[in-house]
Amino acid sequence: MIKYTYYGDLLGIGKYYKLNKDIAKEKLNEFYNNSFYHLKTLCSKRETTVEMFSDSIVITGIDVFDALRGLNELYIECLKDDLFLRGAIVSGKLEFESRRTIDEFSKKLPIDDALARAVGLEKLHKGSRLIVENDLARKIFSKRPEWLTHDGYYRYPVGNLENEEILRKICPTPDNEHYEMLYYWSLQPNYDWPTEEFEIAKRNLQKVMVMYADEVKLHYKETIRLIRRCEHRYNDIKK
Repeated sequence: MIKYTYYGDLLGIGKYYKLNKDIAKEKLNEFYNNSFYHLKTLCSKRETTVEMFSDSIVITGIDVFDALRGLNELYIECLKDDLFLRGAIVSGKLEFESRRTIDEFSKKLPIDDALARAVGLEKLHKGSRLIVENDLARKIFSKRPEWLTHDGYYRYPVGNLENEEILRKICPTPDNEHYEMLYYWSLQPNYDWPTEEFEIAKRNLQKVMVMYADEVKLHYKETIRLIRRCEHRYNDIKK
């Protein structure tokens, strides 16, 4: 088991509230419904919690592979609903200091910096991304450290590893400073991911992207680039 903490939030919700509060509320409603559907099984597991507030979500537990499977499907569903979820997952389970309180006054003082690290890492990258902390990646690849680099992954392609379907989705970011999860293909059992899904997603994002200012457009560009990386890795796996 590998302990973890994930933090994510939806991009652009503040601007939706300025545009139309009903649209913003509906976006959040879709996000909450998607999150509940894809993450509810995590909550049945020992020592796993999911907390949502406004456009933010925090997940912490002791089995990072279970969390990544749920997050993989959540990211796909959100992107198909035009919701840009950006987040980061780090090593260590978020825990709080025990403090005297009352029913109407909740005190949650973190014992360590797991949440702070996740929040900080999430904000370093643009687009709908799932960033993986370097230390957590080292733990995830403990049985196949060669896959910590792109050249190592292609030099030693044979897996036959536990949780291999997740391991093949994690790779260094383009700047080679962190890791990311190539989430855009489903891990649902007995589901054959159509390769045309990559083109559909890229085309839809490109159509909308041209209507936005550069600040927003950058999130679309980086998400399209991520999908291209997903397509490349997926096609390589299916050879």
